[in-house]
Amino acid sequence: MAPQWLWLNLLGVLAVAAVRESLNVCMDAKHHKKEPGPEDALHSQCSPWKNNSCCTFNTSQAAHEEQSYLYNFNWHHCGGMSGQCKKHFIQDTCLYECSPNLGPWINTADNSWRKERILDVPLCQEDCDQWWEDCKDQMTCKENWHKGWDWTTGTNRCPHGSMCQPWPLVFPHPKDLCEKIWSNSYRYTTFRRGSGRCIQMWFDPKEDNPNAKVAKYYSRAGPLAAAGLGPALLLPAFLVLQPAPRQCFPSVLGGAVRRGPLLLPPPPPPPLFPGPGERLRPSPPLPRLARPRRRHQVARRRRCCCCCSCAAGRSQRARESEASPEHEPASGASGPGCAERGRRQRRR
Repeated sequence: MAPQWLWLNLLGVLAVAAVRESLNVCMDAKHHKKEPGPEDALHSQCSPWKNNSCCTFNTSQAAHEEQSYLYNFNWHHCGGMSGQCKKHFIQDTCLYECSPNLGPWINTADNSWRKERILDVPLCQEDCDQWWEDCKDQMTCKENWHKGWDWTTGTNRCPHGSMCQPWPLVFPHPKDLCEKIWSNSYRYTTFRRGSGRCIQMWFDPKEDNPNAKVAKYYSRAGPLAAAGLGPALLLPAFLVLQPAPRQCFPSVLGGAVRRGPLLLPPPPPPPLFPGPGERLRPSPPLPRLARPRRRHQVARRRRCCCCCSCAAGRSQRARESEASPEHEPASGASGPGCAERGRRQRRR
């Protein structure tokens, strides 16, 4: 078996390779470039990505049209959409088409017009909240704008039987808007702008792209780090590399049987009844547990033994004196000896 340091080095190399592959990449989709690169100019809301972009100028210009050739999507399917609300959808389109920092959230897609898509991109809380606030007075007939439209006329229309409703009835909260409108392409988070833990839908073109730092963080920690699951992804690998601890299993007789790293189960108990041709074996005696004596019990027993021996001595001498009056001992002769003997016993 290979040493642990070799496996750890291999995991480190694979992690570095995965980080490099998920940074500065473009999706394999309908209008994306194969590799990100600078653009001379990008139109309006897409201009923050001009230094390093996955979209061309034509794509950025089409993203601002009322009904562009990109996807023939009609923003006004339930009446006219306000310019303040439409601004967020244009920024959403620019982020999807132009950003090279969505690598950690790119997944395969089963569509005829694209092979990859984004999933659970953590958006900053301000972006989702402001998006919902600027569109709360609009009308819509669907909560998932990704699919389910009526395309018989070549553009999206509300499906048969659906009615246009106020925005808060379809999207009660900003979280519902960000996560449901594009089939969980985005994830609502409580991270703020500048925290380095959420993707900004738009940023000042004069400043550096803050999403590059976010993509680097999630490439190392995993896309699920926003939910607190990033470190848990590496836990199975470290558990495999750790040696199995030694364990002791209780045996039938109450002792312990030590097993090695294989973690073998305890031995089976002996059969209750003998088989054919076998003799019934007597069960081994169970070990008796000696009851510990307390200190005051031992001292009391010693004192009682001393008193009993003194009393027995006095009785014996009394019988001898009655039998032989001429050899009668002096009064109190046995007293001091017995008392002295008791004190000696107690000192021990």
